[in-house]
Amino acid sequence: MSGAIPFAVLVSTAWACPPTATQVAQARAAFDDAEIEQAANILQSAVENLGCQTAVVDGLTLLELYRLDGLVALSRMDTKAAVYATIRAVTVDPSAAPPPQYGPELAELHHTWSDRLRTSTATLGINGGGGVWVDGQAMTHGNTRVVLQGEHLLQIDMGGDFASHVMDVTGDHVVETGAPPPPGVPGPVMPGPMPAPVGPRPVPVPAPVPIVPSPLPDPLDPDRPKKRKRPVALWAAGGAALVAGGATFGWAAYQDEVVFPSRQFPDEPSVDRAASQVRIAYGTGYGLMGVGGVLLVTNAIGFSF
Repeated sequence: MSGAIPFAVLVSTAWACPPTATQVAQARAAFDDAEIEQAANILQSAVENLGCQTAVVDGLTLLELYRLDGLVALSRMDTKAAVYATIRAVTVDPSAAPPPQYGPELAELHHTWSDRLRTSTATLGINGGGGVWVDGQAMTHGNTRVVLQGEHLLQIDMGGDFASHVMDVTGDHVVETGAPPPPGVPGPVMPGPMPAPVGPRPVPVPAPVPIVPSPLPDPLDPDRPKKRKRPVALWAAGGAALVAGGATFGWAAYQDEVVFPSRQFPDEPSVDRAASQVRIAYGTGYGLMGVGGVLLVTNAIGFSF
């Protein structure tokens, strides 16, 4: 809730201040005579003089002031000024559309801005004695009134001391008149903060649990899986076959290169038998060495994982 406005701030020194109703009538006459600039100057003066009024300005006069200001602005092709004037009129009374004689353009502006501003409300409260008027509507101590946020004319009569003030209402506000309130009358009850909505609480949905792959075993982990042991029998068999094959091959080579050329064979069949034995020894040696190599390689590769 915004700060209060003490009555002392609102009191102004009395000076010649044309009544708002008089200036509105002058501006209307100038506009009807097609004196657009003269009407615009009178309306500007009337808006500026709202803060020095020494009598209550009724709501219809305020509406007429702002509507005529918007109509003159449209005649001067000043759309921005027409929008400002329309917003002031809507703030005074959003339900009061301009009469048909003001034309369709002003009516369309009123419809647009009354629809846009209808939810921008605030609560005004009065605390203290004296006569109080907001946009020409009387209020008393303890009363509250819901208005649109924007410019409002506040006027207070303290029995001889009359003050007018154009205030910009941007939120809930209590006007302090500075006079003692009537006895036994409670102060204004302002709206509090909106309560939290009551209802079933939404059931939280658990977030999916990410599937994290298990880490690979550390090379230094003593519990990691052991490699399978290679069978000793295969090592032995492969080695024996390789040794036997090498020995057989070596014997065949010795017979072929040393013994066979130096022997004396009695006949041709003896030569053929000796040559056949050497060939068989070569083949047996190759075979045994091949078997031994296969066993050793298979054992080394097949059982390393």
